[in-house]
Amino acid sequence: MITSFKLWSLPQAEGLGSILLQIACIEEYLAYNSTQSKRLFIILGTVLPTKKKSFQTQRFNKALERYNGCVDMHESYQWRLILSEPSSGSWNMALDEALLESTSSKLSPPSLRLYSWSPPCVSLGFAQPIEHIDLKRLSLLGWGIVRRPTGGRAILHTDELTYSVTVPADNPNMSGSVLSGYKYISGGLVSALEELGAEVEVQPEVQLDQETRSQPVCFEIPSSYEITVDGKKLIGSAQTRRKGGILQHGTLPLRGDIARICQVLNYEDEAHRENAAQGVRERASTIERCLGRIVSWNEVAQAMQSGFSKALNLELTLSQLTEEEILRARELYENRYGTIEWTERIQENHTNPPG
Repeated sequence: MITSFKLWSLPQAEGLGSILLQIACIEEYLAYNSTQSKRLFIILGTVLPTKKKSFQTQRFNKALERYNGCVDMHESYQWRLILSEPSSGSWNMALDEALLESTSSKLSPPSLRLYSWSPPCVSLGFAQPIEHIDLKRLSLLGWGIVRRPTGGRAILHTDELTYSVTVPADNPNMSGSVLSGYKYISGGLVSALEELGAEVEVQPEVQLDQETRSQPVCFEIPSSYEITVDGKKLIGSAQTRRKGGILQHGTLPLRGDIARICQVLNYEDEAHRENAAQGVRERASTIERCLGRIVSWNEVAQAMQSGFSKALNLELTLSQLTEEEILRARELYENRYGTIEWTERIQENHTNPPG
């Protein structure tokens, strides 16, 4: 029989916080419950019997731990959405790294950025040799070149939508392996493409041999959890984990000749160039080719927002870059991504993530 009462006064919280704290307290009570209950606590309107007076301190502290864990989990689903104007390759990579830094330090929430490139630009994987590129041909075409902070192989960025995801390293959905992060993000990409009407497949986990990984073009071979249509690669992605955060970015070609990148790669002769281009056309595609219709950047961007929100249960809030992020991006542009030293260097002993 209950013989006494005690009012458990908790910190005030609004909305979800109040609900989560109630749940945490109830869960902690259930873990502590005894059939020989002698006292009664009233927690935010919920009546809970308990055995010992020490419940108020020891168990409440554990309840707060549960509560804080729930809040962290909830925050992991509240992301920024950033829609950027078309920019040069060097500026785009500087922005992606600035977002990686601000997100990993938790000065900013996780971010989904959607952007494009102007002028067209070839991006090299972090450790990819500059010798893969015919710089004279590149200059004649007026295309830019930049080295990414992520691994993988060369991509020509033109007539496309590029996405980038930045989260802290302890994000519960991406804190596992690199491949588990790919798998998680592929859920949002698949949902977006299905909204556009594409019938897509997600590649299983595969191990690429060294010869395959050394090929210069990203779109030649799909990697683990990348997305294909009728066996042809549709999105090429790459990921890096450093500075306490995770950056994954990838490209969805909208239209045009998917093999245009072969125009600026070094080959033994023109016959080898054409053979390589034909191979890329057979293994990769664009969204226009998949759907048989013209698809605008805005339409794809809207599908990406919807797809990520639904498939990953995200609350995307349209946001602007912070002043600190812009200043940091300028520093990275001037001192790294806009420099010849960065672009033409070769980083030894670097293990490429899939891409």
